[in-house]
Amino acid sequence: MCLITKQRHWKIAKKDILCYKALDCFIDYREDEYGVKIGDNFTVRYQTPFQCTWIPRDVLDGKRYFRAKGFTRFTKRRHFSSDDPAYEIAGGAIHAWTNMPEAEHHRSYGTGNTIFECAIPKGTRYAEGVEGADICAKKIKFLKRVDNVPET
Repeated sequence: MCLITKQRHWKIAKKDILCYKALDCFIDYREDEYGVKIGDNFTVRYQTPFQCTWIPRDVLDGKRYFRAKGFTRFTKRRHFSSDDPAYEIAGGAIHAWTNMPEAEHHRSYGTGNTIFECAIPKGTRYAEGVEGADICAKKIKFLKRVDNVPET
C-alpha cells in the first residue's frame, strides 16, 4: 500500500467513514477459514491485491475488523515543494477509496477485481490522499460486496 498525503500524522475518525476496498477473487476447491463454499464443488477466496493477504471469512462477514499489520511511516516526498510538503505512507495501512467510481477506476489498474463496501470505524487512525478519493486506515470493517461475481 502506498498513499501520498499532505498529513504528517494520522487523523482519528470522529465517526464511521464509508469507503470501498478492492480485493482479488479466486475460485478454488478447498474450504477452510478463507474459502467460502459456492455450489457443490467450489469455494471463493479474496486476497488484497498488492500485499497478497488472504481475508478470512469472518472478516468478510463483518464479524471482526481487518487490521493492518506492520509499522507505518510517513516519509517526506522529495518532488513536492518544501513550502507545501507531501508524505508517503508505505506499509502498515489499508488502502481504500471514498467513492465507488474511484474504486472502479483503480480496479482497471489491477488493484482487485471485486469491490466491497467498508467502514473505517470511529476512533480509527486514518489518512486522506492528495488525489482526493483515496484513503488509508489502520483497520476497516467489511460491510458488503457491491459488485462482480461470484456470489457468496
